[in-house]
Amino acid sequence: CIYSLFNSKLAQTITYANSASQEYARAMCIKWRQMGYTNEAGITRKQSMILCAYSDGTINEYSSPVGKLSSSIVEEHNETFVIDVDPFDEKLASGGKDCRVRLYDLETKELIMKMIPVDSNHPGHSQSIFALIFKKDDPNVIVSGGWDKTLQIHDVRKGGPVASIFGADLSSNSIDMFDNMIVTGSHRGKNPLQTWDLRK
Repeated sequence: CIYSLFNSKLAQTITYANSASQEYARAMCIKWRQMGYTNEAGITRKQSMILCAYSDGTINEYSSPVGKLSSSIVEEHNETFVIDVDPFDEKLASGGKDCRVRLYDLETKELIMKMIPVDSNHPGHSQSIFALIFKKDDPNVIVSGGWDKTLQIHDVRKGGPVASIFGADLSSNSIDMFDNMIVTGSHRGKNPLQTWDLRK
């Protein structure tokens, strides 16, 4: 559902059903993005889009506020729980049940890479990914977290995880970054909020 901030009224409802099963999938994560385009008169405009990850492995892009489906990405044999858009609005990262981070080209919606372990010291996640974020000043770095109580630091240039931090038990997209500091909200009653330094 899309609500107006001006009057708090419902502006649009978007309904999605899996085309194969006709069952409604759960919306797991949403992100806004601003697309620039030039109209027929040569005037540059911005178009607001909504990206939504669903539990059936589908990532849909909708125009806002109309809610018209613009494009889809389907992750076969996966349940997609989290997505993020890089700071330059060029790439989309996703994570989910299969424990792998994927990277897509936002313009073509083509898969660029699926992150895989680069060596035996950095095997990546062993359980579902529920949190994921691009480093704002370096879109080659993606940090992910999930049920295995680890934060995995992925380097796009290497194609997979290059470091890990133990201690964050993430069951939702409760992660943010500023410079080299990561803040997480773990699924536990005691000391749920933690900060981590990427440089250590």
